[in-house]
Amino acid sequence: MTIRFPAPLQPGDRIAVCAVSSGVPALLQGRLDASLQALRAAGFQVLEGATLRRQQHGASGSAAERLADLQRFLYDPTIRAILPPWGGELAMQLLPGIDFSRLAGLAPKWLCGFSDISTLAVPLTLRAGWATLHSPNVFDLSEPARQQEMQALWHSWRYGLPPQQRAAKRFWRFGDPLVTESSRVRVLGATSAVMAGRLIGGCLDVLSRLVGTPYFDLTAFK
Repeated sequence: MTIRFPAPLQPGDRIAVCAVSSGVPALLQGRLDASLQALRAAGFQVLEGATLRRQQHGASGSAAERLADLQRFLYDPTIRAILPPWGGELAMQLLPGIDFSRLAGLAPKWLCGFSDISTLAVPLTLRAGWATLHSPNVFDLSEPARQQEMQALWHSWRYGLPPQQRAAKRFWRFGDPLVTESSRVRVLGATSAVMAGRLIGGCLDVLSRLVGTPYFDLTAFK
């Protein structure tokens, strides 16, 4: 299957912020508002999903509510990107309700983020041919300590292709955006290695649950 990249975003384009897994509780909505304002300041129109500002029983709403939100934005040709605020734990509930064959015939849209976003992003690539980005979450657009990471995300939206990836010298300690630690790469059985190509993957914690299902079938994709 050919991987198709979404077109670059242009000022005036409509972006949907949709909670496919966890929503944003009231305590954190100030930071959400600042992140949405960053999108508006860049010239985009921002639409909020119906469950974005809710959180109950580990998710922004029932599986049916979240699926209805996502489907509305997936099939609306005026929506150019679907950006979950962040991850969570229950995006897997939406997979049976997504018509990947239909999406394979539609123009791809940006889906970006990490954590539970991989649960949707990887099947979108393998079954519909949409290129997706394992990237910082839209919730972090307003976090001063993460602006350097955000530059790659802005670059992808503006130019339609991700920038060249390079090994990070430091990594962010999960749960504390102000703490970074030195990173290193170990290659088992060799002293060095050079890798090139497209990387399919994301959060292994959720992708391990998809192994052996039609949503993570690498043999069929090849």
